[in-house]
Amino acid sequence: MTEEWAEGTLLRRTFARPAFHAAPITIELGAGYTTLVPDPHRIVIHNPWVGYEVTITSDGAEVIE
Repeated sequence: MTEEWAEGTLLRRTFARPAFHAAPITIELGAGYTTLVPDPHRIVIHNPWVGYEVTITSDGAEVIE
């Protein structure tokens, strides 16, 4: 797994298994994710291993205590 960060914000996670799959699974976190702002509002998951892409959107996060 690798992560792509910019200015303290997580933008993308990539999961690779080169011995088994040519293309990695990627999770793109829209505007990004930080521990201070843990709601990226839009997440796109690309999974070429089983052939799908899904987009998840939210209107906001609610803190669960």
